[in-house]
Amino acid sequence: MDPIFAQYLNPAAILASVARAPLTPGQLAPFFDTEGIPGLTAYINDPADDTPKPTAAIARGGPRMPIAAVEDVVKTLTTTTYGWEKALYADSSLGRPEVLQQRIDKITAWLRKQADVQHEYLRLQAVLAASNVMGSRPAAVVIALSTDATKVQKEIFDKVVVLMEAALGGLTYSGIHLFTDNGFWSAWLGNKERRDTLIQSPQSGELRADPRVISDFGGVVWERYRGKGATQLPTNTAFAIPMGVSGLFRQVFSPDDTLQSIGQGEIGEPYYPNAWLLEDDKGYRLTMQTHPAMICTRPDCILEIHLS
Repeated sequence: MDPIFAQYLNPAAILASVARAPLTPGQLAPFFDTEGIPGLTAYINDPADDTPKPTAAIARGGPRMPIAAVEDVVKTLTTTTYGWEKALYADSSLGRPEVLQQRIDKITAWLRKQADVQHEYLRLQAVLAASNVMGSRPAAVVIALSTDATKVQKEIFDKVVVLMEAALGGLTYSGIHLFTDNGFWSAWLGNKERRDTLIQSPQSGELRADPRVISDFGGVVWERYRGKGATQLPTNTAFAIPMGVSGLFRQVFSPDDTLQSIGQGEIGEPYYPNAWLLEDDKGYRLTMQTHPAMICTRPDCILEIHLS
């Protein structure tokens, strides 16, 4: 490797450049627990239904009621590999080290953004999936937000809260977060009950505020999912997610699959950047690999809501 390029394209320098690149935020990222794994497979414990239930009384001094033992089931989740590359040509640096660093930072920022977009897409697919190895999501429910007679809080309780709590069993949760698409969000902003309630409350400023702002109503956090292309919610649809449920969503990362990564750590990381000399000696290929898997561990408590 040329000494000038070696200073900027060694693994440590490339990783530092990736660290300087801005993170592309994903709205679903805060809901996922992140874990690096040592291999290609993650093991997920699927707890059996062992909910305590009322029983009949026993005679004083008599034998206690035996409870049959139940065993959890271990499910597996295998990671997949995604990779991208862009060329850095020798003559693009104009022979100036500072220009070379700018070119490297620009390319690595693009590569990291590509990886971040891929991760968010996979997180969204984990939410949208009707079923996975852990189970299936219940049938979608319908709420008529555009109808003036609709009692939103009652609809949320009857069609979301009751079903969600039944799926969670005895697990506690701290609230409900509702992600909507643009059409569902527009209907929510124009909902009569919402308008009438806010007008008579200290939160009336919401009616004049930025329409993109997250809203809290009826014990539910309403948020528009800002997607584009393949990374967006279906039209006129929302998804209700219980908050505060440990391990509800998981994202795992495997180690890299190159010789250079040997000895760099046994646990996977989200980003694996590298640089390789072009065959014709015209420059380098800057590459990025990631080896993720995302899953919802309790799909039966994720509720899909359609706009009537």
